[in-house]
Amino acid sequence: MSATLSQDALTALKDALRQAIEKGDGDAAWDLLVPHEAALGRDLEVTRIWLDLLRLTPQKPTLEAEVELATAGFADRPEVIIAGNAALLARAARRAPDEPPLRDDGPAHKAAKAAEACLARLSEAERNDPRIGGYLYGNLANALRLAGPKYDKESHAAFYKALEIAPDRGDLWHDLGLLHKWRGRWENAYAAFLKARARLGETRPVLFNLAIAATGIGDGDVAAGTLKQLGMPVELGPDGKLPFVPGLPPAQVRVLSRGAGYVTASAFPNEATAFEVLWVQPLSPFHGVVASPCFRDAPIDYGDVIMFDPAPVSQSRDADGNLVPCFPILEVLRRGDEHRMRFIAYVEREDAFEAFSRGLPEGFTLFRQSERIESARPSIFTGEKLEKPVAPLSPKLAHGKIVAPANADLTALEAYLEASPFAKKELAFAIPALYEKLGKTKRAGQEHQAYRGIERKVERRAG
Repeated sequence: MSATLSQDALTALKDALRQAIEKGDGDAAWDLLVPHEAALGRDLEVTRIWLDLLRLTPQKPTLEAEVELATAGFADRPEVIIAGNAALLARAARRAPDEPPLRDDGPAHKAAKAAEACLARLSEAERNDPRIGGYLYGNLANALRLAGPKYDKESHAAFYKALEIAPDRGDLWHDLGLLHKWRGRWENAYAAFLKARARLGETRPVLFNLAIAATGIGDGDVAAGTLKQLGMPVELGPDGKLPFVPGLPPAQVRVLSRGAGYVTASAFPNEATAFEVLWVQPLSPFHGVVASPCFRDAPIDYGDVIMFDPAPVSQSRDADGNLVPCFPILEVLRRGDEHRMRFIAYVEREDAFEAFSRGLPEGFTLFRQSERIESARPSIFTGEKLEKPVAPLSPKLAHGKIVAPANADLTALEAYLEASPFAKKELAFAIPALYEKLGKTKRAGQEHQAYRGIERKVERRAG
C-alpha cells in the first residue's frame, strides 16, 4: 500500500475510526489503521492519526516503540512530538499515582527527553509561542510530574514556564494542582485548582479536586459548597472543617507498608514493600475513617481519619457480590486514639477461636489477618483486578489485632483472657500490647516470650 493516502481515503479512514472510537471499540479502530502501518513516520496525517489512537489506547504493548518510530520521521515537526508525548503521557498515567516508579526509562522519562530535545531545536519565537513552546513545556512539566517525586523541582519550573507562555491554559493549572495534591501541598493545590476553575469552568474533575484541596486546608465551607455543585447531599461536619455526605457504602484504601518484624506474620519478607488494603467508611467521596487495622507497618491504622483520591485504582467484590472500589491514600487528617493490640494465636479448634472472638467484652473487636496477592490486568478500555489467596505458614496460626475505643476498660479484656475457658491446647493466645498498655512490664515480657514461643512452634512444625 502506498505510504501516502489520498484526501478521500484519509477522510473515509477518519470517519471509520471516529465511529469505532465512539463505540469504545479500540480493537476495531486498530484493525482499520494497521493496514496503513507503512505510512507511519512518513505520511504526516496518518502519523498524527496513529499517535492520537495510541493516546486513546495507552495499554497497547508496542506503544513506546511506535511513538519512537513515528516521531523519528518527523523530528522537526513540533506538532508530531507533542502528539507522541500525549500518547506517552497517557501510558505513564496508567501507573497509579501512589505507585513508586520502577523504571528510569519509562514513558514519562521518554516524553520529558523528547520535549527537551524539541525545545532545544526551536527558535526563541517558537519556544514562546503558546501553540508550540506552551504545549512542549506543558508536556515536559507533566512528564516530570509522572516520573516521580524526585523530579518535582524540575516539573514545577516547567509548569511555570508553560504558564508564563500560556497563562490561560486551564488544563495546565489543573495539572499543576495535581502535582501539589499528590505531594500534600494543599495550599498550593487549592490555589492552582481555583485558577483552573476560573479558566475551565465548573467541570467535574476541577470541582472534585478543588473540594479535595479545600478539605486538605481545612476549609469545610468551600469543600461542602463544591460538593453541592456536584449534586451531592452534603452537610458540614461538627468541627466545620470537613464535609459529610451521608449514606456512602464501605470502600477500601491501599497504603504502602513493610513487615512489622514478626517472623510468621506475613508471606512477604519483612523488608519487602507492598500495598496493604484496609477497609474505610467514607464520610465524603474522598475522606473517611479507617475501619480495619493494618497488619504490617503502615502510616495508617484503625480509627484514623484519612483523605483518599476518589479515582479507584482497583475494585473487588464483597461477600454479597457488590463491587467495592479501592482508593489510593492522600493524607492522614487525624490520628485515631483507639487501642490497637497485635496478637498471635495457635488454634487447634476453629470453633474455639470463633467462640473466643464472640465472647470478647463489649467494645472490643477482633480482626484476623488474611493475605492475598493482588494485581491488575488491563483490557483495552478497563482494568480487572485479580486476587490470589496466600496460605499462612500453618493453617492453625492466627495473626491479627484486637481494637477498642480509647475509653474502653482494658482490665475487662485482661479479666476475660485470664478467665478464658479454652485450654491452651485448644487455643494458645499472646497479646503483649495489652499488658504494655496496662503498665504490667513483667507480664508484658512473658507475653512476648509466649508470642515467640508460638512462632517457634509453627516454624518447627513447618520445617
